[in-house]
Amino acid sequence: YCVCHDVGVPNSTAQNNVDYYKRTANLEPISAHTFTDDKKIIECIPLDEKAWHVRRIVGNDKQLYGVSANDASIGVELCYFPSDIPRSKVAYKNYVEYIALLCKRFTLKPTDDLVAHKTLDPVRRTDPFNAFRYISKSWEQFLQDVKEEMKLDELMPSCEKEKEEISKLKKWINDLLVYIQRLIIKR
Repeated sequence: YCVCHDVGVPNSTAQNNVDYYKRTANLEPISAHTFTDDKKIIECIPLDEKAWHVRRIVGNDKQLYGVSANDASIGVELCYFPSDIPRSKVAYKNYVEYIALLCKRFTLKPTDDLVAHKTLDPVRRTDPFNAFRYISKSWEQFLQDVKEEMKLDELMPSCEKEKEEISKLKKWINDLLVYIQRLIIKR
């Protein structure tokens, strides 16, 4: 499953957060797999390795999924910019696209396999709702956005097929034009 976070520090970028985790790696056992902002999506921990993005003692992860979030989930962080709503919206769009790709890659169902950090640690955490509130998004809208992004991805192969058919048609037309020109020249 995937735990959806926000960085909790307004106006920090994906790179700022990755740099912070690099600097404090030996001091604090905290991390996340991926950070997204308006310009970058940085996977800083391989998705098949453990990241420490949920406190071990919360327990809701074990109740919901039967296993610790740190052992079995991917932690994805959203950067947000309260003073720059258009920038926050682009960061959100990147976040949605990335999580939709994770859902497809790992056959995750958005309504079952995506969980807010707040759900796992409701006493201490409010993310990703810190970021969502600046762009007027609810959890339900986020799940819907991920589902819609997954549908768009499913349409892409048919678009590729259409491009291939158009390419074949163009080649056929060009070949026909060459044939017609040769006929005209022979006359």
